[in-house]
Amino acid sequence: MKGLIKLVCAAFLISCFFTGCEKVSYDEYGCFIEADQALKAAKKNNQELMVMIIMPGDDDYSTFFVENVLKSDEFKSEILPNYAVLNMDFSQASFQKTVVDTNSDKASQKAAEKYSQTVQNNTKLASRLNASFTPCIYLLSADEYYLSEISENTGFSFEDISYKTFKSYMDDIADDVENLKGYISAAKKSSGQEKIKAIDNLYENTPVIYRPFLKSYIDQMVKLDSKDENGLLSKYLFAQADAKATEAYMNNDILSASNTYAEVCKNEMLSNSHKQQAYYMAAYILLMHNSTDYSTALSYLNSSIQADPESESVELIQNVADYLETLMAAQSEPAGAE
Repeated sequence: MKGLIKLVCAAFLISCFFTGCEKVSYDEYGCFIEADQALKAAKKNNQELMVMIIMPGDDDYSTFFVENVLKSDEFKSEILPNYAVLNMDFSQASFQKTVVDTNSDKASQKAAEKYSQTVQNNTKLASRLNASFTPCIYLLSADEYYLSEISENTGFSFEDISYKTFKSYMDDIADDVENLKGYISAAKKSSGQEKIKAIDNLYENTPVIYRPFLKSYIDQMVKLDSKDENGLLSKYLFAQADAKATEAYMNNDILSASNTYAEVCKNEMLSNSHKQQAYYMAAYILLMHNSTDYSTALSYLNSSIQADPESESVELIQNVADYLETLMAAQSEPAGAE
């Protein structure tokens, strides 16, 4: 259900703004319903975190997943004991738990506030995972690093979902998961040059969209290769800015996200290629989020072109800059001018 989850998440965040924080329990399927609690359990038990993002009742595939997987005996006996399972339900039925009549008793109001806080925490994680449709299932390490995704994005079909097909797919991706866990372990345990190599292997084998989860390792790499002896400093300076900008973006601070990309360009150790990417992203974020600060965006685009004028990306960037100049010219024309 593309797009809908983001609208529901926004509604949840508005409804949750003034709520407090309390512990939550398991849902009817035996899954955690609160992100922080599931993460704590994963770390305590050194288990992988399975994050399920669903909208049963609003999305047929989510409903199929609940009926044929979550309610199965095999899920209870094989999955729940071996994973910290987090079930994030963003359906309208779930949303109704955050809404109570003003005349409701204190117990009902307290329950609504408690669930509102749960959804607020879950929404933040769903945003970090960039979940854009349901259902989606993610596997994260106990340290909250990406391991795998089970969704239409990865070729998994929920149309005829059963526990057997779900488990079969998990078996198919097991080797890839183990490989990533190996990279994570090496990055954690190694030191010196071996640590630099291990972190870079982990970074390169993590899908681009999930690399911001590696922020702590990215920060370490900037320090470990501060003199660029391994030729990796520019790469991780850009990655560091990208992770920071992503966090600002998730907090709906669009200007800070854009500024983060522009600011890293002042670092003389940033390569021309990465500088071009950073300036372009600074402009892109402004333009894609209805900013009317066209002059700043155009300045970033021109700086992007100047950073690496011989790159293959210049033609595309120039086209965006030309289009933006056309918009600015049209806005500056007097009303009624021909």
